[in-house]
Amino acid sequence: MSKENREERAGSVAIPAEQEAGSRLPRWALMAGLVLLALGAWLYTPSDSRRKSSFIKALNSARVTVSGTEDGFQDDFAALTVETNRHEYLELQGACNSEPRMALAVFREILTNEKSGKEARMLACRLAYFLIQDGRLSDTERNEVLQLLAAQLDSTQSAEVRRVAQGVLSAYQVQDEKVLPQCQLIALRDVEKAKAYEKLPDPSAETKDPWLVQTREALREGTKVLVVRWSGVDACMAWWGRFGSKAVWDEKLKLFVIGAD
Repeated sequence: MSKENREERAGSVAIPAEQEAGSRLPRWALMAGLVLLALGAWLYTPSDSRRKSSFIKALNSARVTVSGTEDGFQDDFAALTVETNRHEYLELQGACNSEPRMALAVFREILTNEKSGKEARMLACRLAYFLIQDGRLSDTERNEVLQLLAAQLDSTQSAEVRRVAQGVLSAYQVQDEKVLPQCQLIALRDVEKAKAYEKLPDPSAETKDPWLVQTREALREGTKVLVVRWSGVDACMAWWGRFGSKAVWDEKLKLFVIGAD
């Protein structure tokens, strides 16, 4: 055999019958393979990412109503009722403690995404308390939660979202004329300067109601502080614009504490 023939035979590779037949798979088998690949990709998606997407979808499709008084000084101000997807919302509340980073990601996505509905925003606002108090977050993350919550006071948001945000910032419980250490996010440090905290600029001429601020003394972990409420959302926004940047997390009191000017 010539050298050329030997090289030609060495360079040729015979295709086994079964391999050649396998290259002509039925269409249904190819489709099944694609489905299995897609399922495998979904299964290997990190569970946090899947749960985050599931919660965001649940909050955006929830039906929520705001009731109660519009007087910001009253305990039932901006009462919120979750009519649908309540189970998912309560599960997310629990995740603020068990899966704080995932819950924070849901909170952040909803309050920073322009496409989020007002129902989702209201529910996210209510999550702020659980994230800050139960979430085992860093101080930087807690501050992010507080600032995103306060940003919902902006006039570009719906009236319901603004009221709920105010309600979360001003929440506290009273029993037998005493403030209970529950539901609070912020407190005012300088008890002797209560009047300084109650000063606000005059509202614009278009404002129908006066801007009023109400403080009252409370005891938190053996320390005297003030709690604060506002007559309405515009008063709250004006007050936050003046004092909000002073909020600092106090690990002992488990609150954001704000000093007077």
